[in-house]
Amino acid sequence: EFLPLLDAAGSDAEDAESTTYSAPSGSSSSTASSSSTPRGPAQGELADALSEEEEELLTADVPALLEAMNRAAQEVNDLERRSSEEQHRQQQCIARWSRHYEDLRCRYGSKALDDAARVLQAEKALRAAEQHVQAASHAVVHTAVVDPAERGGGGCCDDISAAAAAHMRALAEYREARDRLMRCRTDADEVTLRRVVPCLRILKRRAVCLGVDQEKLGNLAAQARASKIAYGRSIAELDRISRSVHDARRRR
Repeated sequence: EFLPLLDAAGSDAEDAESTTYSAPSGSSSSTASSSSTPRGPAQGELADALSEEEEELLTADVPALLEAMNRAAQEVNDLERRSSEEQHRQQQCIARWSRHYEDLRCRYGSKALDDAARVLQAEKALRAAEQHVQAASHAVVHTAVVDPAERGGGGCCDDISAAAAAHMRALAEYREARDRLMRCRTDADEVTLRRVVPCLRILKRRAVCLGVDQEKLGNLAAQARASKIAYGRSIAELDRISRSVHDARRRR
């Protein structure tokens, strides 16, 4: 839904702004002259000047509010257009990747895709286990070389033993992940894996990219909501100014 852009000659804000520069009408002068309490020319001019000054004060923020409202409307329109284009692009990518996956399934069968998916999952677990071993190894080295005074006194042997135990657990997890990967490869046809795994790996990387694009789409939606709020605030403030001007006229 596109928001309209307004200028200084539109809507109630126009009425409020135009009153800033309008001279007192003849009807108001005749009304003043026919009142029960006549007033001299100097008194009438002073009242008119005060009326104009009051309206100028009431409508002083109208140009800035119009500019802010137009800017917010332009931002909303631009963000919603970009969001629509991004959604369309993502839908095209999903459809294209789905076709690629279906082609792989028809060519190699569902079992080959399942085997390849298990291999990729096992490879991911093995990489995580490797990083865990490296972190545990660094912790052992750091604990062994750090000055006991920096640790606040005793407990040196206990700290080293705890770090060494954590390192042993990380090694056990690594061996388990390595054995799991070997079993996954053994249970599958090696020739088929060499053909399917690279293709499936590409599809999974594209799925990760799609997650990043989804986050970008969420950011665009959040920015559009913020711009709509700013647009609504400007409209509400212009409406308030318009009512204030009309109330001031009625009091006169």
